[in-house]
Amino acid sequence: MTREQFIAEITVPSDNRDTDRSKAIFRRVRERMRRLDDEHRFAILFPVSVKAQRDAPSCSAAQLLRELSPACPLSCEDAVRALLPSWDVSLEEVPFYLAARFGPVRVREAVDRVEVVVESESDKQSLKSVRYWLDVYERTFPEKLS
Repeated sequence: MTREQFIAEITVPSDNRDTDRSKAIFRRVRERMRRLDDEHRFAILFPVSVKAQRDAPSCSAAQLLRELSPACPLSCEDAVRALLPSWDVSLEEVPFYLAARFGPVRVREAVDRVEVVVESESDKQSLKSVRYWLDVYERTFPEKLS
């Protein structure tokens, strides 16, 4: 499966809001994604997860990214940087994925390093949102912190 195939398969036409059909599509795509190795999962899911929802099925990709949790070939700092152009800050699954992969402390350190070089207010707000979701992650999953 390629990223383009994932997007084509997971995208339900706006004129078809059949939730049963949407759930069936999601389950089918999930099973196909499970058969891929981590490298391919990441290459498909992460770039789509950090796009704006108007541009891609980022919500579905983020859910699968968090659930399947493929190894991240990027440094923590590069992964945080990848969020900045257009990540939808309401998708907590992406910071949760990073926290699960790198640990919340390491993700916060990466956010701190990235923050000193960003200039746009939009990027600063995105980094603030990452911090917020890391706090939620730590409260929600305290057992994963030890």
